[in-house]
Amino acid sequence: MRVRRCRSFEEARALLGRELADAVVVGTAAGWLEGAAVLVADFPGIPVLAYGRFGPDDGALLVASRAHGIGAVLVEGVDEPVAGEVLAAHTAGRRRLRQLADGPRLLRLTEPIQRAAWDEALASDVPVVLEFKTDPEVPPLPPHITLKHAKAFASTLLKGDPDEFKVIAKSMRQLARELLP
Repeated sequence: MRVRRCRSFEEARALLGRELADAVVVGTAAGWLEGAAVLVADFPGIPVLAYGRFGPDDGALLVASRAHGIGAVLVEGVDEPVAGEVLAAHTAGRRRLRQLADGPRLLRLTEPIQRAAWDEALASDVPVVLEFKTDPEVPPLPPHITLKHAKAFASTLLKGDPDEFKVIAKSMRQLARELLP
């Protein structure tokens, strides 16, 4: 994660206009809420978090910050141990993952353990490698194979593949599994 410091909201707006950002953390100096609200309005896809001194009498300010679109508030002197986790949970990338979590599943994951592995990969904060094992003797068939394509596929196999009958048999099983419930 790369961190950039800006001394004013104008400087932050200029920076956000030319560079990608996953989140913005604003300090709570005078006028911070109005400046943060402008950032939220101008860059709605980038979460804005506040960091500063908040006391027991700041309840109205915390409610106002939520109403102005501030994603989270970090209290100086209290939240430092968890600031990185809070920031990571509120980034634009994490927001996109949450939005995609309910999206259509394009993979055919039939076993619960397959779904669990996929969900874990999506939720991970670090890059994840998923290994897909396939049968090398069964080439993947297109989803809507025509009779003409099937004939061309079979004739190609019959012209010299040493495992031609095994490949055809396994391909037919694959096709039958896709067609029959």
